[in-house]
Amino acid sequence: MTCKFRSRTVANMSAAAALIMAAGLAQSPAAAEARKPQSMKSQSVPAVQDSLSGPPVMAIVSIKHQRVSLYDAHGGALRASTSSGAREYETPVGIYSVLQKNRDHYSNLYDDAAMPFMQRITWSGIALHEGQLPGYPASHGCVRMPGTFAEQIFPLTKIGMRVIVARDNVAPVAISHSNLLKPAPISGAAFVTRTAFDASSTADQSPRPFVADLSQWPERQAEMDDYQRRVVAANTEVEQRKAPIAQLKEVVAAATKKQAAAAKSLRTAEKSKRIADERAASADRALAYAKDVARLKPWEAAKDKADAAVLTTTERHSKAIAAVAAATDKRARTRAERAERAAARAKQTAIAKASRADRDLAAAKLPARYQKQADATAKATATAATVAQRTTALLQAKQFADAALQTATQDLAKAEAALETAVAAATEARRKTLPVSLFISRNTQRLYVRQGHEPVVDVPVSIADPDKPIGTHVFTAVDYENGTNSLRWTAVSMAPRPGRDFSALSSKARKQMEAAAAEPFVTDAAIAASVLDRITIPPEILQRISASVWPGSSLIVSDEPLHKETNNATDFIVLISGEPQGGIKHRPKPPPAPARRYYDRDDWDDRPNDMIVYDRYGRRMRVIQKKPLFSWW
Repeated sequence: MTCKFRSRTVANMSAAAALIMAAGLAQSPAAAEARKPQSMKSQSVPAVQDSLSGPPVMAIVSIKHQRVSLYDAHGGALRASTSSGAREYETPVGIYSVLQKNRDHYSNLYDDAAMPFMQRITWSGIALHEGQLPGYPASHGCVRMPGTFAEQIFPLTKIGMRVIVARDNVAPVAISHSNLLKPAPISGAAFVTRTAFDASSTADQSPRPFVADLSQWPERQAEMDDYQRRVVAANTEVEQRKAPIAQLKEVVAAATKKQAAAAKSLRTAEKSKRIADERAASADRALAYAKDVARLKPWEAAKDKADAAVLTTTERHSKAIAAVAAATDKRARTRAERAERAAARAKQTAIAKASRADRDLAAAKLPARYQKQADATAKATATAATVAQRTTALLQAKQFADAALQTATQDLAKAEAALETAVAAATEARRKTLPVSLFISRNTQRLYVRQGHEPVVDVPVSIADPDKPIGTHVFTAVDYENGTNSLRWTAVSMAPRPGRDFSALSSKARKQMEAAAAEPFVTDAAIAASVLDRITIPPEILQRISASVWPGSSLIVSDEPLHKETNNATDFIVLISGEPQGGIKHRPKPPPAPARRYYDRDDWDDRPNDMIVYDRYGRRMRVIQKKPLFSWW
């Protein structure tokens, strides 16, 4: 028994090994497998694949059934199992579109985890990508897909493809309604030649977004080609207008520099002119003062005073001499002689002062003094005139520079206005080649229109019974019909159905639900049509955007407002309230991209034995380089 059991066990192990080897041989190419993490080299839940008969127009992810389905315009579908966000990191139920694609992407939020064949649906980090499928929600908010499936659909999907994350495994249904947009008519009857879908021809060679597939509609393709030619012509005009603008900017820069230099020179000259004028005025005042007769009065008064002092002292001296002669005794004579000597000294002082007053009056009256002041005045006046002439010349140069700068600025403004007009024309021409997206919110009672990830229209809209819930519904134009004069639309309603959450089921119940969910339930067209019956879209809006209604255009009707994730680089993003949104709410803020590579060395650092590196968040770290044990050798 033991030998039998052992031999049977060995046989089972050999068979298992053979199966493992066979499975390894049946996997994708070795090069692709070698670059995958160990956790991605085998998928516990295989993809359930059907087939596509055309390019996919939308992807629907079912959170409850952990399933993703890609649908084309002709009823084809491609399905696979998924693993969405785990508890507290649930993938938010809502409406998205593909914003970015990267074949080899690594997470900048969660330890540089590999995310092959990444297709981003929010800029905060939620995406569809290859990943491990344990059979239940296990990601941090992304939608993991089997490796072969993710690789297969990566070249098929395009930027802007609608991605719907729903609670249930729902499928689109064909619908027609008067509120659904119709394309502008083209002349002549459309000659339709339906061609087979070749997946190899849709390789992602050109990531240009939002381009409708018109290969089966020759006249619409001709119309699109005409629009594209207009876009090329408009872009060519834009490029042609850029070169003169660069030259005009150089002219304006040179004129600005010259005008600034002229203004500086003029300011310097004006300052010099003010100084010269002040000096000339001062010289004029000094000359006038020198020639003024009243100016001599102080000298004349001083001379008269000095002459009077001479007479007075002379008279006193004479009296003193007479007193000396009349003295009779020796004592009286001595006193008289002493008074005579004092009178003589006073007389001499008065005579000296009179002489000085005579000299001062003569100097004040001297003509040479007038001439010196007149020469200084003439020199100051000449300097002021020279500076005034230079200032006038610089003022004229400044005026010429101002005029040249004004002319150059006006030319540049005209060229920039023409460029702006050309850019607007090119933008408008490009917009006509892109499908439009409409969003009607019962919460805000408004209609929003976006085209090429840019807002175009934001107007009020009329909704019947505005207090009554309307749900969330996505209407997508998938292809032309009736000779290209009408569009074929599909509807997807996201109303939840009763049932337990997939993550709360047992493994047996999961398998049963997976088997039951192989064929998703189809949206009820009557319910979707009743939603459109409640809406009245302004006719002028319909007329305005009818020229841009290509396959790929969509209309979203929801009770919800626009989510904050909607910005100038996205299509409409609508999240369903009441559903878990941990995948966005608990998502860490993306760190700024490091300005340098991870292991860049800072040569300027003052510690050469240390290495300055940068972590995944761009923060500087110092790594101490330990010396080897025997470095002293």
